[in-house]
Amino acid sequence: MVVDIIPATRLTKNLSYFSYLAPSQLEGKIKIGQLVEIPFRGKVIQGIVIKVQSSKLKAQNNYKLKEIIKIVSEEPILSKEQLKIVGWMASYYYVSPAVIVKMIIPRIPKRRIKSIPPALKEKSAYIFKEVEMPVLDQIRDVVTRFISLSKKGKSIFLLHFKDAQARFVTYSKIIAYITNVVGRDKQVIILVPQINDVFPLFSFLEENFKGQIAILHGNLSKTTYYNEWQKVQRKEAKIIIGPRSAIFAPVKDLGLIIIDKEENENFKQRDQSPRYHARKIAIKLRELTGAKIILSGLAPSVESYYWAKKGEYEYLPLLNSSSALLHPSLVNMRDEIKKGNYSPISQKLQEEIATLTDDRPQGEKIIKQKKKIVLFLNRRGTSTITLCADCNWLFRCPYCDIPLVLHEFFQGLDRKKTVGKLMCHHCKWSQDIPLTCPRCHGHKIKFFGTGTQKIEETLKKQFPKAKIKKVDKDSDIKIKDFSKFDICIGTTLLLQNIDSIKNEIALIGIISADTLFYLADFYSTEKTFGLLSEISDIALETAASKFIIQTHTPQNYVIQAILKASYPFFYHREIEERKNFNYPPFAKLIKLIYRHRREKKCLYEVRNLHRKLKTKKFKGIEISDPLPAHTRKIRGRYQWYIIIKGQETRDKRQEEMLMKLVPNDWIIDVDPISLL
Repeated sequence: MVVDIIPATRLTKNLSYFSYLAPSQLEGKIKIGQLVEIPFRGKVIQGIVIKVQSSKLKAQNNYKLKEIIKIVSEEPILSKEQLKIVGWMASYYYVSPAVIVKMIIPRIPKRRIKSIPPALKEKSAYIFKEVEMPVLDQIRDVVTRFISLSKKGKSIFLLHFKDAQARFVTYSKIIAYITNVVGRDKQVIILVPQINDVFPLFSFLEENFKGQIAILHGNLSKTTYYNEWQKVQRKEAKIIIGPRSAIFAPVKDLGLIIIDKEENENFKQRDQSPRYHARKIAIKLRELTGAKIILSGLAPSVESYYWAKKGEYEYLPLLNSSSALLHPSLVNMRDEIKKGNYSPISQKLQEEIATLTDDRPQGEKIIKQKKKIVLFLNRRGTSTITLCADCNWLFRCPYCDIPLVLHEFFQGLDRKKTVGKLMCHHCKWSQDIPLTCPRCHGHKIKFFGTGTQKIEETLKKQFPKAKIKKVDKDSDIKIKDFSKFDICIGTTLLLQNIDSIKNEIALIGIISADTLFYLADFYSTEKTFGLLSEISDIALETAASKFIIQTHTPQNYVIQAILKASYPFFYHREIEERKNFNYPPFAKLIKLIYRHRREKKCLYEVRNLHRKLKTKKFKGIEISDPLPAHTRKIRGRYQWYIIIKGQETRDKRQEEMLMKLVPNDWIIDVDPISLL
């Protein structure tokens, strides 16, 4: 018996499956979708069975086939739908199916567990509040409309919410409808942006669906993960919650996929192949299974809102809120400079912080109530630029060629002595601060820019009585310790762990709303709007009475949209920009990336491929000139890229002809979310 198997290993895109012989003792036991152990290139690895052929084929081969070693899983570990997804992804993203199989199959432990793993008993710090009647009325309308449109054959819905709690209630009611009315065996996949988002949702749904929820994410142990995987396979779990990888859960009868905060960039895998987007996989699963999809967003992605406006998706607005509207105060930092204030903290923000932290009566009252201040800046370190004032030499990472960031560390038992280091945020390489310039040997080493560490130092000088802590990748603070501090300064890491102190926050401040604008990337404005919307939502959910935004560009339409609390205002400006420059959703993009340790080799390969691509003169397809990446060098390798821009309606035949020209050592990023 000849068996076709996809090995679970990283292969180039031109390799897919390999044929093996089933030994006599395994004949009749091999099933499609099973996990088996096979010899491959001198190693023993696992693979997935995709085809079982007649033993008559054995005689037709002129070469000797290797034998399968053993069956790892008696029952198929991947369903027919999952195998179809593997094939589709290999074709769409131009990767070997072996890479996809390696990514999605669980690691099977030698021992199985009987008790519920402790990791799944973790309680969320999220505090649930009562949803008010106007919001409940709107939830009822949304659920009714979902049911009505579903019966008419509609299958993709865009849920635009403003109240975070309301969306959880909406999910619960729609899941109850799918699993109790549509079909009792129906299963539901809920995708969240990151692992921290799993537990609030799990805690909320556990009340109504106790014992019916499985959690799948990469931080689970091998044994725990496989136990959860099996619960899904055996239909013991009706609901599966996890980050983007949970889209590959082995559901038997998929009824609904919910993508929570669908605008979040974490649903796109960017660091390794296949560079897939979970939303794209969900839409393909809908085609294969007939499941419904809910794309849920606080600030929906421009593409999803565009398709809703065109009628391809059904729009479900859930825009009432249980929280009172909090209007942000805008501070123009250019006016601060005119007044002689060169501090990164405006006079207004300083005054508000002083009110909450000094010894005045109102300050004492607030401190007794344990109210807190949260300040946000999406940059780590003390200074973001280090250069020589004599010759303008910029200190860069020798491996990534990006500017090094100054960090200061405390030493000694009293932790008062500081030692500075220049660090690379990409590869973690660091060096001591040099006494002289390596080029001109001058002594005028200057530091520019502001990071979370500099804000922390500035505040400690201005407000010595306050307990201040920064929260970023460099800090060692634990979530349970947040409550010990009066002021927390942080990056997005702070936003991800803010639930434990939400009810204690009195002031939220954004130190610089401009930190993402400087990137000349089509996605940067959407990303910035989403981030600012998330902070605005936190301000609404908390007890904060003040919300201050500092910016050097107050007229920017993203800032104006946040001030107006108007998604349509942002969308209309943004969609016009994308139309003018022919960016998604008006075009399809493919980013071809080449990396090499020698820059000359890198340039040669990029120019060589560019010349070949240009010979294919296809109508409606643009091929950019070779471009250096924004991060020109990463981990010692230079990187350049080429952008292929096609029409909104993809011509797969033409695209495949172009992709055949791309060598196997290139990275192919289909539907990239960054062109830098």
